[in-house]
Amino acid sequence: MQELTDQSTNTVQDKEDAIDVGSYRTLVLQIRVVGAATAGSIQFEEAMVNENSAFQSVGSTVPLTAVNNLKLVIQDPMRMLRWRTINMNGTARFTIEVIGRT
Repeated sequence: MQELTDQSTNTVQDKEDAIDVGSYRTLVLQIRVVGAATAGSIQFEEAMVNENSAFQSVGSTVPLTAVNNLKLVIQDPMRMLRWRTINMNGTARFTIEVIGRT
């Protein structure tokens, strides 16, 4: 879903990079934070169509304030999934992997 990236500002993943998860009932996301920020989190968003105005928040936020390896499970997602960083202060380095289960 996201190769290793450095983020220091509030950023929304481009809609062109959102992934189509419409055929899965359960998503398991692994968020690996390899460089922590002073403050900030990742929020995941879902939508039925791939339009910026259609995305809404889903699930809990994931903190980017400590080096960590976290798992997030999303049940019955809408079709499209993307991430955004919020409340950023400092630079976080992270990667996101996802698997879908039918």
